Amino acid sequence: MAVELCEQASPKRVLIHFVNYNAEETLENVQVKIRFKSGRPSRVRLLSPDPAGDKSLKIRGKDGQYSFTLPKLKIYAVAVIEGASVQ
Repeated sequence: MAVELCEQASPKRVLIHFVNYNAEETLENVQVKIRFKSGRPSRVRLLSPDPAGDKSLKIRGKDGQYSFTLPKLKIYAVAVIEGASVQ
């Protein structure tokens, strides 16, 4: 799996792109940990063309360290984390 993170200033959000290069094997319950320098994440949306589709994810954490679980990844998904910054 490849992962790429990018940040947008307006609106304030972080995007994490996930690509599974082995489409024969669906990845499940992938734990994602991220540290934010400012803000508190208000929402995480998972957007994907995969059969699981789009959904809201629960994010947990405190003191800038948060985690969420990617339920399934067949080929591609992007997690959109709103309200926080990594820079």
